Amino acid sequence: MHTPEPRSRIAELRKAAGLTQLQLSQRVGVTETTIANWERGRGGLDWIVKLIRLCDALNCNLKDLIEDPATTAAPLLSLEEAQALMRPPAPTHPPAAEPEAIAPLPPTPAEPNALSLSDAQRLMGSPAPEPAPEATQQQPRSIG
Repeated sequence: MHTPEPRSRIAELRKAAGLTQLQLSQRVGVTETTIANWERGRGGLDWIVKLIRLCDALNCNLKDLIEDPATTAAPLLSLEEAQALMRPPAPTHPPAAEPEAIAPLPPTPAEPNALSLSDAQRLMGSPAPEPAPEATQQQPRSIG
């Protein structure tokens, strides 16, 4: 009696998941051609059958064969451990006392070496500017 060859159900499952061959290939990390070949039973199907037999012999599932950090679940925490992680950390030093009011600084006296504008210009060789006449002292000029 002839045993029928295994038939790939990848296309059927892919369509049920609403994925294209390209989308599935991107999720699996293989080329789109590889997905097409698997769906047609070319290449990979023998390997899949051997993996199924390996899992049957070891009484495990496919995920048990490898340790993948991306799919390995984090260890479960007790309620107390989870609550401790959610509490804010305790302060490491006592809170600072209320700052005392700071009195304003007294005005600083003029520096003894400060120069007026006219003194600085005189030292630099520039003539001091003429003081501006008061607005009340200006008289309109008549053009003759």
